[in-house]
Amino acid sequence: MAISNELSILTQAEQRDLYSAPQFSIEEQRLYFSLNDVEQAECRTIRLTKHRCYFVALLGYFKSKPVIIAPSFRDISIDMQFIASQIQRGKGIRPFSVSKMQRDRIYSRILRLLNYNKWNEKQHLNALCHHLVYIGHAWLEPRHLFDAAIEYLASHNIAIPKYSVLQRLISRTMQQVRKDLTLQLNQLTSNELNVFLDNIITTKDDGLSLSHLRGGAKSLTVPELKKELAIYHRLAPWHTQINDVVDRLNLSLKNRQHFSGLIDYYGSKVRRFKRSQQHLWLLCHLTERMQLALERLTDGFVYHIRKQQEAANAFAQQAVFLSWQSAADNVTKAAELLHLFVDENIDDNQPFSVVRQQALKVMNDRDIQTLCLYLKKQKRTVEEYQWQYYDEQRNLLEQLLRPVFLCLECEAGKGSEAVVAQLQKMQTEIVSGESLMTMDTSLIPKKHLPWLVKQDNVNPQRYEWLLYRQLTSRLNGRIYLSNVTKYRALEDDLIPQTSQDALLASSTLDRLKQPVDALLQEKQHRLESALKDVARHIDEGDNRNVIMKNRSGTRWHLPTKGATSLVNNPFFKRMQPVGIADVLRYVERETGFMRSLTHVLPIQKQGTTHQDDLLAILIANATHRGVYGMAQISDRSYEHLSTVQANYIRPETLHDASDVINNAVASLPIFRHYHIQEDQLHASADGQKFETHLETFKTRYSSKYFGTNKGITAMTLVANHSALNARIIGSNEHESH
Repeated sequence: MAISNELSILTQAEQRDLYSAPQFSIEEQRLYFSLNDVEQAECRTIRLTKHRCYFVALLGYFKSKPVIIAPSFRDISIDMQFIASQIQRGKGIRPFSVSKMQRDRIYSRILRLLNYNKWNEKQHLNALCHHLVYIGHAWLEPRHLFDAAIEYLASHNIAIPKYSVLQRLISRTMQQVRKDLTLQLNQLTSNELNVFLDNIITTKDDGLSLSHLRGGAKSLTVPELKKELAIYHRLAPWHTQINDVVDRLNLSLKNRQHFSGLIDYYGSKVRRFKRSQQHLWLLCHLTERMQLALERLTDGFVYHIRKQQEAANAFAQQAVFLSWQSAADNVTKAAELLHLFVDENIDDNQPFSVVRQQALKVMNDRDIQTLCLYLKKQKRTVEEYQWQYYDEQRNLLEQLLRPVFLCLECEAGKGSEAVVAQLQKMQTEIVSGESLMTMDTSLIPKKHLPWLVKQDNVNPQRYEWLLYRQLTSRLNGRIYLSNVTKYRALEDDLIPQTSQDALLASSTLDRLKQPVDALLQEKQHRLESALKDVARHIDEGDNRNVIMKNRSGTRWHLPTKGATSLVNNPFFKRMQPVGIADVLRYVERETGFMRSLTHVLPIQKQGTTHQDDLLAILIANATHRGVYGMAQISDRSYEHLSTVQANYIRPETLHDASDVINNAVASLPIFRHYHIQEDQLHASADGQKFETHLETFKTRYSSKYFGTNKGITAMTLVANHSALNARIIGSNEHESH
């Protein structure tokens, strides 16, 4: 078992699964307990039959997972009876015990047969520790280091040692990596940067503080985006220096995310840690925070440009209709205008400007133009009114869109070189404080030319709007934003060719070291073999899910199900209805999942003291009623339920409670009967749409699912029928990613 004061890596269930005898199915028993000639010969050298059976059992377990275990007969009685009857051809076996000396002798035989070595701290510790330190610079997360240690041991044919040994080894690795990073950090950070980081950690007033960094914009509204823009502008002067330090630390993306997440996790409690740790975590957090700010600002930029396009189209359609209607109402005034040409009171020697002035007293010039179009059965163009709408959005342009645009670094994709060159030139002119002078008219679509160019003069504000629209429409791979992760080119994320050989050489995965051509040929051969097997099963009639329609085998259909409805199956009528609260109480008695719902302050009482309250809160949120709706139909007040929810319901506590339930379900004998294939657990991710009234960066319109409202998509990872994990994405994002 784990040492209480050591690093926690595996849960209790994971420890039991790794360091106890596996639970084999019938097929797995036949696979792992079958002996080859060499193993059979070694087995015959053991004198007692019961020790032979024990040898076969330990050999099969070690093949399944290279761990030295000491199971009692009671723990493996089913496997022992199978081995005695099926493998050793006996009538059965009685319970017995094995001494430690005898078990060690059996394991020495197993290690020799399988060419494995027992863990020896003097021989193996330094090499494994050196490997883990190298891995730790890629991702300093305990579970990742644990998995890397297991891979290293497997590749070097070393049996997995005790959990406490791996705990101490990984703790030592993490301490060494942190020590190395601290030494580098002290050499790389300047005094000014240290003062800046200290101020962020200690500031509690209106200056830049941890609370400001953890806050930021909550939605795509203009006021919220201005908050995000203010945070970015506060960090921008330090952007180059911070990135330079982080890059020279050679921190991987995973380590940056890991250290950055510690700031979110600890919050103001980060002040309790050493100053060097604070600075390391904060530097990583600032790099991630600037990336997040740029991504939010870019999403807001795209959102508002598209929103203005939709609003401009709606405004233009309405304006065209109103102008046509106004022209129809002004038809009678056309007679007054025409009468001016035959009015005898007007002297023929007077200039035409006098006649024009009298005409403008009847109607203004714009109404006259509209009336002329009406009489010719023509309408004003939609584009004209669209650009009039854009002229009225000057405040949005100057206060939000232009400042956000100046934060972006554009790179040209194929066919967008001229647009990107104009965007970069426009950024330069705006930053210098000059008005927009360089405007390439070749970028203006032909239908927009009359409204942007008048007498060879380009309207700078309209031209700016046009470029923003083109930038937004080309963020699908024709224009990249190098400083925004979501919109940068794929090549920016690829590992340089010069580093690939060294990374492959350091990997413990043999498949990565295999030549690509050989790997593709192997997979192609396996695919062709599988297709032939499937075709043969269909031709021979073994696959009952495919029925051939004709002898040629060119047409087929699926078997039709009976008319009996599975929903109204009589089996379900025999079941007594049970309230969902009673189901949760039963699950709590069997699993104790509510012990995972801990108070936000460790010194407070745990969630079991508020069991009924927590049940009400879980049901309220699961049914999308919320605690307010639950308070309306129960004897609990809204204030009380809100307080309990704030204290006990958090993403991390819900995640832990869900893991407890899923582990308990997976341990049930019936769980394996849900497998699609008997020896494989199938998992997949699927999305569910939920309508929400809260404004966040994830809420989006989707008329297909929400009508005129907004909502989100919850991506859930499901194995069999158990939900393992979840992630919230916008309803406008692809679920296939």
